[in-house]
Amino acid sequence: MKNISQVGVRRIKVTRPDLDEQGRIAARIDAVVQTISTLWSDLAKLRQQKHGLMHDLLTGRVRVKVNGG
Repeated sequence: MKNISQVGVRRIKVTRPDLDEQGRIAARIDAVVQTISTLWSDLAKLRQQKHGLMHDLLTGRVRVKVNGG
């Protein structure tokens, strides 16, 4: 594997968006992060609900009707 010198690294030109575009990108990322956070929270609530429902069913607290067929 060939090493790259610091001089070589400094010669690499990296373009970046202007500040307005960076702001728009950051805003979109923030919105996605917020959506993901909300979805994780919703998932935790649904898992808790599932756990409670399964507990009720398995302990017989809630009866399940079975149709003979």
